[in-house]
Amino acid sequence: MTTPNPSTWPAGFAPVTIPPARDDATKSWAKIVHGINPAAATDSKSKGGAIEGLWLERGGVYALPPAALVLTFDRVERRDRFGAVQSATAYVTLYQVTQGDGDGHTLAELKTWTNKKGILGPQIITGLTARLKKATPPRVDVPVADITISEPVRANTRAERCYLCQQEVPAGQGVLERTTGGRSKVRHAGTCPPPPPRRNSFMQPCHRCGQPVPPYMGILTRSGEYAPWRVEHDGPCPQQTTPAAEPPVRRNSRPGVCARCLQTVPAGEGHLSGGPGHWTVTHPGDCPPHPLNPDRSPTWLITSTLHEPGPTYHSVPATPHAHRVEVWAFPGRTPVPETAPGYRRDGDRVSFIAVTLAESAGVEYSVDDEEHVHVTRTLVRVATPEEAAPVLDQEATEERRVRLAARVERLLAVTRYPEATDYTQPEPEEIDHQRLSTLPAVPLPAGVGDSPRPYEPRVLLDREHHLVWTRTFNGYDGDTWALNNAGGWIIRCHPLTPEREQLIADLVAELDDPAALARQTGAGITPNRAHEIGGATATAPPTRP
Repeated sequence: MTTPNPSTWPAGFAPVTIPPARDDATKSWAKIVHGINPAAATDSKSKGGAIEGLWLERGGVYALPPAALVLTFDRVERRDRFGAVQSATAYVTLYQVTQGDGDGHTLAELKTWTNKKGILGPQIITGLTARLKKATPPRVDVPVADITISEPVRANTRAERCYLCQQEVPAGQGVLERTTGGRSKVRHAGTCPPPPPRRNSFMQPCHRCGQPVPPYMGILTRSGEYAPWRVEHDGPCPQQTTPAAEPPVRRNSRPGVCARCLQTVPAGEGHLSGGPGHWTVTHPGDCPPHPLNPDRSPTWLITSTLHEPGPTYHSVPATPHAHRVEVWAFPGRTPVPETAPGYRRDGDRVSFIAVTLAESAGVEYSVDDEEHVHVTRTLVRVATPEEAAPVLDQEATEERRVRLAARVERLLAVTRYPEATDYTQPEPEEIDHQRLSTLPAVPLPAGVGDSPRPYEPRVLLDREHHLVWTRTFNGYDGDTWALNNAGGWIIRCHPLTPEREQLIADLVAELDDPAALARQTGAGITPNRAHEIGGATATAPPTRP
């Protein structure tokens, strides 16, 4: 152990040697005494936890201040020839650190108690309490590691598991370390040995040679952290004298869904495997190509599980339907090409635009959960650029509208507590509701504000007075109604700045669709009227798909 730098010790601290344990003691410990747990005085089974302070090792050397109190405990047991404890005696000694003549301090014995039950009993607790009232020892409020100069190495007296590698450490071959709570834990002396190989618990074929491996005679291996375990012979595989007999093939008696390609397997033409509750059907050999994947491009099987009832169905689409999917990118699985449309990666998750080849859903028995669950499986391939174009266009439109919604909430007071600060809120009698009803409404993207339909915010353009009016609902239970100036609404007006002028033009350019404007604003505004709202800065409406 590295000796701490004495210059970092508090003033007055000097080395002190803790008395070693008795030779005949079966249990021993030492502690710096700061106080006594009040509840310990009446506890007939109180132990070292009744003493408030820092744990020390017997025979160790620590830097302690003068007048500090140190308590040692030794338990001596007498056993019969069968190993049963016949009697136990506890020897408890209280020491006080005294100023030494040289570089270190010494321990002066103050009192020794004995207990015929082998515990730190109530009488000893009472005596310690009385001593503490007279001595008033200083507190050592530093970590034990900072004042430790040397500690003896304690070997484990019985076989226990190493707290680092969880392997068993034989008696006398490990090292005991004391925790902050006073308990001792075992670790290997030095570096922990590598873990033993895992054994197969039942007979399985060898992954290398295919011959059966009896239980606990093989080892389990896997190619990656998330790869399935497989059995191999422990050492070289035995030479096979006769060719292994082909296992009997069990055919499906009725049509089923192939577990690999999710296509229908006619009755009597598939291989049946598994057991009661989890039978699976597969095509013999290679699966036939899908109608939407004639060139056999790489595919991915996506599985989702629900612990609740769901519909049972099976479908093989005849026309491509592109959508975004997400798969795990674990080692050993088919990697998704970075050239896939809409490729995104977040750690071990990869999303891309894919086309569904087949899909099935139903109730299956889960061995891990030990219950029936609803399982949905979807087989997909990477979409072509033509197939992915509508999805990517829709995602781009949603991203634009999300950014527009953020600009609206930043520049206009469309929420109860808006970010914009340059607005004015007129008094109720100052609002001309008849004139506001004639002002054109600015189209807004969905999701603006903090109230759903039919209480979504409204934005009105008053180009004559260079103002923008907003109306925000504030009439829910729990809302601060004192902010309202128009019934359950808050009406505010903003100056028509160039930045707001550009925002209105962008909103009209993005949402210049009569049907969309009717949904967004609740009024049938024509495209020409929308251009009048945007003014001369409005750009031509984009061609909608």
